Amino acid sequence: MPFTSWPFDPIFAGNLIAIAGAAASGALLAAERRFDVVGALFLAIAVGVGGGTLVDLLIGRTPVRWLVDPYATPVAAVTGGLVFFSATYVARISRALDWLDAGSLALFTAVGLQYVLNHIANPITAGMLAILGACGGGIIRDTLANRDPIVFGGELYVTAVASGVFAYYGVIIAGFAPIWAFAVCIVVTFVIRSLAMLFSLRLTPGTL
Repeated sequence: MPFTSWPFDPIFAGNLIAIAGAAASGALLAAERRFDVVGALFLAIAVGVGGGTLVDLLIGRTPVRWLVDPYATPVAAVTGGLVFFSATYVARISRALDWLDAGSLALFTAVGLQYVLNHIANPITAGMLAILGACGGGIIRDTLANRDPIVFGGELYVTAVASGVFAYYGVIIAGFAPIWAFAVCIVVTFVIRSLAMLFSLRLTPGTL
C-alpha cells in the first residue's frame, strides 16, 4: 500500500522522527541511571533501531535497515547525545521520558505496520510484527538499563499499539486511503497511551 500521491515518504520521515524520540527516551533513562556518555549513546541507538531490527530479522530482510540507512544511526546518536548532555533541563518536563516514549511508540506503530504490509500480505501476521516492532525497542531499553520493562508491568502499552493497528485496518476497510489509516493509527495509539499515563489506567497484574 504505497503512498503514491504523497509528496514525501511518510514511512521514511516517520521512522526517523520515531528513532529520534526513542533515542531521546533512551538517553534520558541513561542519565537517570547515571550511565556515562558511551552507555547513553549505546542505549539511545539500541532503542532507536532495536524494534525495527527484530522485524527485519523475522521477515528475512538482510542486511537490516539501519545497516544500510545512512540516517538512522546518526539520528539516534546525535539525538541521544544532545538529550544526555541536556538531561537536567529535559527532565524538568513533567514525565518527559514517558511522553517521549509515547510519541515514538505511536510513530513506530504506524511506520512499522505500513512497512510490514509492504512485505507481508497477511494482515494478522503484519499486525503482530508491527506490535513487536513498536514495543521491542522499549523492551530492549528497559532490559539494558536493568529496569522492569514497562510493557510487562500492567501499563496499557501493547494495548495502545494493538488499538492503533485495529484502527488502521478499520480505516482501510472503510475505504479511505492508506495515508489516512497511517494518521489515524498514530493518533489512536498516542491518545490511548496518553490517557493511560494521565489517569493511571493499568491492567491487573497477576498474583501467585
